[in-house]
Amino acid sequence: AASSPAAPLEPRGEAACGSPGAESGVEPGLPAPAPGNTASGRRKYTVKKLTPDRLGALETARPVEVCVELDDGGAVDEARMRCLAESVERAGSVATLDLDRSSVATTSGWGVLVELLRRDERITRLDLALCGVSDGAVEELAAALMQRPFSLDTLSLADNGLSAAAVPCLVALQKRWPHLSLCGLRSNPMGDAAPAQVLAWYFHPASLPPPPPRPALACVT
Repeated sequence: AASSPAAPLEPRGEAACGSPGAESGVEPGLPAPAPGNTASGRRKYTVKKLTPDRLGALETARPVEVCVELDDGGAVDEARMRCLAESVERAGSVATLDLDRSSVATTSGWGVLVELLRRDERITRLDLALCGVSDGAVEELAAALMQRPFSLDTLSLADNGLSAAAVPCLVALQKRWPHLSLCGLRSNPMGDAAPAQVLAWYFHPASLPPPPPRPALACVT
């Protein structure tokens, strides 16, 4: 970790931290997406029902990006999150998990998600915008992320209920992983100065030594 804060920097993708790539591989039917079917060349898989039969197809498709857009408008509760977590781990290929607007942080599914992130080092991008993430929830998340041997690259916390009370754990997380791009902090009611306190510890990856190799994603053909 850095010994003294650098000048505050904007995170790499604060304006573009939402859902990377373009739509593809959408239900119903859950066809396996073809290579190169997103703007970034990633396989993106949109899941509208978190049920074992639907998620079994996700494991077969082995997408790199999973976007959860429940068609019933419900929250990702514990049962749904457990189905998703098990399928993501079995697929072994998911690097991006987009849970935008899923309200997962307001349900018992939050603990399942936190444990998934603690275990699965292959996930590098996480979108939790509009998920009801509270100060207590982000403390749990930060504690799990600091235990990983590899950092996330991008974490979006836009439009949640984070207050100034969340700053200490976010500073600790940014100091632990100085190249982690924390997005959307300014859209939370944490005060004008709070985001700068966190982002002061951000360093662009080019200014840091290269990290050790990550666990390989499952081969996608």
